[in-house]
Amino acid sequence: MASTRNKNMMGEYRMEQQMNRNLTQYNVYKNSAQGTPWETHIPEIGWMPSNVSRETFATNAVDVESMLRGTGESNLVDPKATTVAQKVTVPYKSFFERPVVATPEPLVLERFQRPNLRR
Repeated sequence: MASTRNKNMMGEYRMEQQMNRNLTQYNVYKNSAQGTPWETHIPEIGWMPSNVSRETFATNAVDVESMLRGTGESNLVDPKATTVAQKVTVPYKSFFERPVVATPEPLVLERFQRPNLRR
């Protein structure tokens, strides 16, 4: 018995395959919203972002993580070689201008010049 559904038509099959390719390409896009940024910087002031990938700080991040977790340390047949982290220098960047604080020169702090302080 022949199928009468549109899903088995050549055009429908090609359209579904194109949709699968587009979804795969969207999901594996390196610089997507969930992926890595074009440029990585550490802020000069403030908190370090929590979504920084492990490849930002070392080129062999997977090997370093395996070493820290002790993966393969008990292998007596083929002992694991020591892992040396290949560090990446991440530059600092100022994301906003800091206000300039004006202080007198020379700054003299005299004792007991504040109100309600006991001597």
